[in-house]
Amino acid sequence: MIQFLDATSSMSDSLPCPICRGSETFQFLTTESASGPYVLLHCRDCATKFYNPLPKTDYSAHTDSMHAVRAYVESIADIDGLTSNLLRVLDPHSGGKLLDIGCGFGFSIDVVRRTTNWQVVGVEPSTYGRIGERYLQVPIHNKFFNGPEDVDGETFQIIHASEVIEHILDPRDFLRAMDSCLAGDGIVVLTTPDADRVERELNRASLLALLTPGSHAILYSSQSLERVLKEAGFTHVVVENHANHLVAYASRKRFELRERAARHELMERYYKSALDAVEPFSFVATGLAARYYKLLASAGRYAEAEPVFRRIALVIPTDLEKINRLDELVERLPYCACGLLYFRAIHFLNAAGDYSMAAELFRKAFVIALKRIDLSPSIADEETHLLWHAKFHEALCHFHLRQKAPALAAMNAILQQAGGDPPRPDLPLPREREFHTRVHSLYEQIRELK
Repeated sequence: MIQFLDATSSMSDSLPCPICRGSETFQFLTTESASGPYVLLHCRDCATKFYNPLPKTDYSAHTDSMHAVRAYVESIADIDGLTSNLLRVLDPHSGGKLLDIGCGFGFSIDVVRRTTNWQVVGVEPSTYGRIGERYLQVPIHNKFFNGPEDVDGETFQIIHASEVIEHILDPRDFLRAMDSCLAGDGIVVLTTPDADRVERELNRASLLALLTPGSHAILYSSQSLERVLKEAGFTHVVVENHANHLVAYASRKRFELRERAARHELMERYYKSALDAVEPFSFVATGLAARYYKLLASAGRYAEAEPVFRRIALVIPTDLEKINRLDELVERLPYCACGLLYFRAIHFLNAAGDYSMAAELFRKAFVIALKRIDLSPSIADEETHLLWHAKFHEALCHFHLRQKAPALAAMNAILQQAGGDPPRPDLPLPREREFHTRVHSLYEQIRELK
């Protein structure tokens, strides 16, 4: 439950901002987690948002569930995004040492290790790190990071910490510890949720991912993130906004960011190498193959994508519609099932012109997306994005088959959602104008079918 509070009437709060220490804070929203209720406060001076109370989470145990590990490996981990951020400062053809703090399963250091000349090491206190080290065979210290003693006294040219600082109660101590392991001209790369993206209009899955009550402590604005980095001694700071996240680059020396060049060739090399090294049809192989398949399919390279798809452990239950519990859903399907079926349907639509098979796959992708959003909304970002695109393409396939009734049924589901009183207000349609233009155009064409 998330309840936004009216800023004009919201209660002021006596708690000072943990970043600028300003006293102009007010209650922004209320929410809750398994550990209890929380109030998210907003600082008028630097736009930081922070929780009261600040959560106290044991990160060595918070991912003990194998389902949490599978969700990360099969779907959630943004391997391409992590790589993209690092390549802004990492030259694949040079050499150096990279430290990844809070490296999770270890995908980012595995990509760098397999595709560049850099040496890598990770630090991760949770189950992610223990299992990732075993499956990927990457060097991960399974402990909390407090300074040089936790990385054998080494120094690094790049220190990366993705989605970590929002969990830290004392960010200044954390940044000083990072700085103590950084080479003189080294660069810190941080990513964190963007506090400015916490807004009523955001879809539920994205909002829950940003807030993560009971785990996140401080949500930074670009202004407050730059401030805390400069206070830690980093004189040169660049903060960029990407979707719902901030990416910060910081150093004591001047640096230049490389362009965000196309990474398809590098990622393709990584997926090929990593897939050959992991256990076939394991959850790790499924997660890697699913990402590789989608990369190839989205590029229209369907002939090359086909053998990659065959490396994925995916069997769609015949009683899919009857599954109503999360434990049963994830026991019988990988977490990446929705995205896989969507791109598989695109494959049949574009490469084979098999509209009947494509329509059925789009329908199943929609069903899985809806179940995932209902049963585990905080980790259903991809499903929320694909939900209505799947329904639109299902209608498109029926149109090509000249099946007017099922085409209209699919379109009506979208149009009802677009109405003034949608049946599911928590499932907003895509905001892009092009999507709505295509919907209305296809609807008129379907109506004209005989």
